[in-house]
Amino acid sequence: MQAVYRFGLLLICGTFMWCGCGENENASDELPPAKPRWVERSSDDLYPQQGIRADPAMAVNDGYHAVRLEWYANTEPDVLGYRIYRCPENVSPLRFYVVADLRVSVDLQEGLDRYFWVDKGDSTGGAPLRLLDPHPETGDSRGYFWMMLVYDSLGNRSERSDTLYYRLINNPRNLSVARDSTDVYSASWSFTPNPDIIISYYMLRVYARYGGLDAVVWYQKVQRYESQEVVYMDFSESFGPLYADCTYVCQVNVIANRPTTSHADSLAGAAVYTSFVYRN
Repeated sequence: MQAVYRFGLLLICGTFMWCGCGENENASDELPPAKPRWVERSSDDLYPQQGIRADPAMAVNDGYHAVRLEWYANTEPDVLGYRIYRCPENVSPLRFYVVADLRVSVDLQEGLDRYFWVDKGDSTGGAPLRLLDPHPETGDSRGYFWMMLVYDSLGNRSERSDTLYYRLINNPRNLSVARDSTDVYSASWSFTPNPDIIISYYMLRVYARYGGLDAVVWYQKVQRYESQEVVYMDFSESFGPLYADCTYVCQVNVIANRPTTSHADSLAGAAVYTSFVYRN
């Protein structure tokens, strides 16, 4: 009887020891994902561009306004999704609302080292409110803040990210490209600045559709501020060859700032593009 008692006691102790080891091994699953990190915003003079910026509108749809957000993918294997929040400026206290809940392998491709999402100013439920758009008559617009968190398959949530700020302004209108001579083309557009915005400059680029570091064949910083702009593009001085009968993209970025703002990083801008076929 005493031997049976000892065996039972050993069996019970062994069971508790085994269960305890299992809990320690799974403790890491209770850890929340790391704090998400936004992709650093590149200089407006560089290409390809990265980080928060105006998502370029097609010239035929220059009433389109949206902000492109980019962030680094978390490396935890059980990350399930990313939740993005938006808050308008000039409200107190700041209140952030969910505007996107993006699932890995559903809304986002699994295995990438960074992701992006384009905010068109819709509501949380996806209703097309166009909250980011400048007013169609006055040009008045409002800046917004964004932040996000990461959650995993067990429901653990990360610390919220740092906040980003951006404000969309009026897009250049009626962007078009015309051939003037063998290698000289002209880009023209009209622009009405927002009342409280100072335009720093336009960045005009011509690039191949395939993208990449070698895609840009010509660019120029334009520091004129007329309501109607014309820039002559001499492709004999391009950075790379342009091929006959190939399609190229001409994009205009408006780089602006808001001197009266209290934000340390008062980013504001717009972008529009059109395509043309190069002839020689």
